Amino acid sequence: MLAPRVRDLVAAVAAALPDGGAELRAQLVAATVADGGATHLDVTVPDESPRLEHPDGPLPTVATVVDDAGELVGEVQVWVRDGLMVGVEQTWYGDTPPTGWPDLAHVRVG
Repeated sequence: MLAPRVRDLVAAVAAALPDGGAELRAQLVAATVADGGATHLDVTVPDESPRLEHPDGPLPTVATVVDDAGELVGEVQVWVRDGLMVGVEQTWYGDTPPTGWPDLAHVRVG
C-alpha cells in the first residue's frame, strides 16, 4: 500500500488528467511499493488493473512543489509503463534533497 501522502499526490495528478484519471485512481487501490525512499518509489499494481491510454514514461500532468513562502522547490512525477503506474518521483531544485514526500498543501497540479 502507498503511504497516504503519496496516495494523495497521485490522486491529485489523476484528477488533472483529461478523463479524470479513472484508471490511475483504480490502480491506487491495489498499488504497493516495491522499493524506494523520499525521492523515488518503484510501484507495482496488479496486471489486471485498468490501464491508462498513455505512452510509457512520465504522465504529462505537472505537479509542482512549493515551500511555505510559495517558492518553487521541486516537482512530483508519476511514471507509467504499459498503462500501469510503475513509479512516483520527486525532483528538487537546490542542493539538499527532500527528506519526505510533500504535503498536498504544498503541491500545485496543472
